[in-house]
Amino acid sequence: MSDDKLVTLVRRLRSRGGNVKWDKTEEDGTYETEFSGYALQIAELEEEDQDPIYQIRIFDGEGVLLDEFTDEDLTEIMNLTAPTEPSVMFAMMQDVYRGARRSALGVDKAIDVILGALGG
Repeated sequence: MSDDKLVTLVRRLRSRGGNVKWDKTEEDGTYETEFSGYALQIAELEEEDQDPIYQIRIFDGEGVLLDEFTDEDLTEIMNLTAPTEPSVMFAMMQDVYRGARRSALGVDKAIDVILGALGG
């Protein structure tokens, strides 16, 4: 697989944001979505006294891990063709993670209910 496809995948996940349905997994802070028999998981990996690292894992229909990469991996891929600040890929993966979390936890529904209760 071309490493550029990983960057394209994350860009598309980010641009489709609220149109991707994510679910919680058994792993705390990990969310999953499915596309045509393949699953994607996104996780926020906490490291003490450091910014988190965002990781995406790709599984086949049988649950076999096909590939995994982090925002740091994407920065390395981007740097092969043009200098890229680590914050660029970090922000992109962070946006995907936050969207996945909001979808899986039903945050938008909760906000709609609260806004309705507050009246307008």
